[in-house]
Amino acid sequence: MLPIAASNLKEGNIMENSKGATNRWLIIFGTILIQVSAGSFYAWSIFNNGFMMKSGGVVQVVNGVKKIVGGLPAGSVSFTFTLGMLCLSLATLAGIPLAKKYGIKVVSLCASIIYGLSILGLMTIGKGSSIWMLWLFGGVL
Repeated sequence: MLPIAASNLKEGNIMENSKGATNRWLIIFGTILIQVSAGSFYAWSIFNNGFMMKSGGVVQVVNGVKKIVGGLPAGSVSFTFTLGMLCLSLATLAGIPLAKKYGIKVVSLCASIIYGLSILGLMTIGKGSSIWMLWLFGGVL
């Protein structure tokens, strides 16, 4: 009877280990997605010209140099990054006690939803959009 009990125990451990291994891979995958999301904000300068063009700007040659004329002002579009860095820092500071209280999974899920809403909001920016929409979706959220 002892060998049967020992074999059952080993099989139970195998089942627990395979389930734990699956959970570990999900955590690694989720962590990679979070890092890609956080890192994508550092590429903001790539999107500056795109937002200026999408908001009604046109490329013109001024004194032999291509410039975007019209649309949202370049300084205001660039300020979105500054605002975003400020909000990212504050959210990180707020996230630590929230993670201790509610758990990292809940905080990460909420952050993912907010990030998705900001991407959806950025997709709606177009001609006639105000700089406030860009600051809200691109900076604050």
